[in-house]
Amino acid sequence: MAITQHPPERRKQLASALGIEDQYAYQIIRGIRTASPGLARAWVAQAPEDRLWDLRPEDWHRIWPE
Repeated sequence: MAITQHPPERRKQLASALGIEDQYAYQIIRGIRTASPGLARAWVAQAPEDRLWDLRPEDWHRIWPE
């Protein structure tokens, strides 16, 4: 499963709530960039439909072994 393809307005709201640029949120959603562990936790708190393993697919299991 991939990160939810948020509509542009929702993506802008999410970026604003997280204190990041909309373009950075777009890059994270598209898999161009990876969210830091802290940003990934904050992202999931704002958008629970997205999952930590979608935001950090390569190493989520080492960061959050729960």
